[in-house]
Amino acid sequence: MMVTILIADDEELIRKGLISILSKTIKTDVTYLEAENGLEALKICREQYPQIIVSDIRMPFCSGLKFIEKVKGFGYSPTFIIISGYSEFEYAKQAIKCGVKEYVLKPIQKKQFIHLIKSCIDEIMKKKIALHDEHVNTRTNVKTIKAIRKKLLIDLLNCSDEKKIREINNIETCDFSLDDGFSLCCVIQYKIDKSNVDYIDLAIINIVEEILGQENLLRNAAIETYSNGQIVLVFEECSQAAMLNSVVSAISKAFHLIKIYLKIDVFAGIGDIQFGSNRLYKSFCHACEAANYKLYQLGNSIQRYAKESPAEDDYLHFETALRNPEDLDPEELIRLFEPIICRRPSVQAVAAVEKSYRNLIETVRQQLEKYYTGADRDLPEPTPFCHYWSFVQMKHGMESYLTQVRAFMNQSNSDGPNSKLIQCMIQYIRDSAFDDISLNSVANHFSYTPAYISFLFKKRIGVGFNEFVTKTKMEMAKTMLKNTEIPIGEISRLCGYGNSKYFATSFKKSFGMSPSVFRQN
Repeated sequence: MMVTILIADDEELIRKGLISILSKTIKTDVTYLEAENGLEALKICREQYPQIIVSDIRMPFCSGLKFIEKVKGFGYSPTFIIISGYSEFEYAKQAIKCGVKEYVLKPIQKKQFIHLIKSCIDEIMKKKIALHDEHVNTRTNVKTIKAIRKKLLIDLLNCSDEKKIREINNIETCDFSLDDGFSLCCVIQYKIDKSNVDYIDLAIINIVEEILGQENLLRNAAIETYSNGQIVLVFEECSQAAMLNSVVSAISKAFHLIKIYLKIDVFAGIGDIQFGSNRLYKSFCHACEAANYKLYQLGNSIQRYAKESPAEDDYLHFETALRNPEDLDPEELIRLFEPIICRRPSVQAVAAVEKSYRNLIETVRQQLEKYYTGADRDLPEPTPFCHYWSFVQMKHGMESYLTQVRAFMNQSNSDGPNSKLIQCMIQYIRDSAFDDISLNSVANHFSYTPAYISFLFKKRIGVGFNEFVTKTKMEMAKTMLKNTEIPIGEISRLCGYGNSKYFATSFKKSFGMSPSVFRQN
């Protein structure tokens, strides 16, 4: 870090001598400036703001003390050192009142002067480092607070549980109100590709914020990136239906600019105005459903949520169509979607398509995890529904995903002569988990030695037999706790545990909480 020192004295010999003394002994990066009178010194201070000023008490056109007063009027406070041949006490008193650090008498003592300047430089460097650290800490704190605010907002958007919402509301870190009131959510979706992935989120947020500011909507709004290709807008204190019209108008103006400058497809789903503690969750869900309306490709770019006939909420269930992985026929499964895709366009109709899509993906995952080891790690990832921009694209995405799943199944079936045996044993364990199943009972059932069965589990599955059985029982217990009202003691017995305390210990070890706490949450 550079330090600038101004030497102001009407005697050139003194100026040059002081600079020579300092430059030979001070190794810090220093820039030396000279002024032969008060007016020249003032000009240098106004333009270059030196941090240390060594000035004679008497200079032509402007005395040293007057010079100090004028420099302070510039709005900055350098370190002043006065040099004078006069030892009158009045000069010393005036210099101290002006904030002079040192009052040095001529003839100047070389060592003392060098030590003085070095101490001034050290002090300046320490202040610079402290300011830099403070700036870094401030930036870090701002980033941390922004990250916390984003997490809290996303948590509220995804949360319908009253208790959890109250817990989030107790954290006073967000700029927007979290008290009960009216809220409106809007979801903006846009296409991302390799050419714009690095800047598109920020670019869209900047345009939207600019328009909201012009429309006086930004004060009570929060804008965050929700996911890849998707931002969410939350408007608080929305007490009038006119607010919804204002939001639609502002987003329409923003979209006009986005299409001109960014040249990408963009679509907005606007939820309804909701009241109450879980208002954000409700309005956000409805905004997401409205955003899916883009699949119809009807030419519009903004869709409001509107509740219509509940009969169109029916969606496809695949439990019977996919009783086992061998039933997975991509063409047949895609064909099942045709009736709901062909329904009259509405938010509810496309919501039924999305629910069917999610149900298909979940059913496929459950079936493969049931019959194929390692499926939870190795299965291909399906495309998120919100990334589809047409039903044709959705069908292609489903076909690609289901084809990859078939390839995974074929690969798993050809992994070795014991693949089928392992799959059968896994299914047998899951079917018999309610009983007191053991390594010996499985070995007897399949006519192999216990040692060989244990070897197969460790080699092919990567865990021991007992660990796999425990994991299977815990997953069963979790499902029953979540979806039924069966008493915990009875669940313990159904999972083959005679001792409910041992069951509770195993459950907590597996999931980090007791069965009762899991059920409450």
